[in-house]
Amino acid sequence: ILIDIAVEDRGKGLNSENGEPFKAGVGMASMRERVREQGGELRIHSTKSGTILRAVIPCAREENKCPSGSLS
Repeated sequence: ILIDIAVEDRGKGLNSENGEPFKAGVGMASMRERVREQGGELRIHSTKSGTILRAVIPCAREENKCPSGSLS
């Protein structure tokens, strides 16, 4: 079983207006760390027309190894 969460917006994307690459701040680093702690992966796809954050976390319900607070 996988927990697959995607959040999408239609903003201007994560690249700065001066063309420099996006630098993740504390919030993005914290999200990535929390997903990794559960054995998952945080994927980020950003273009000029929006950004998608997608967290994919494995969950073995039959072994009761789901992240706490989900799929009880």
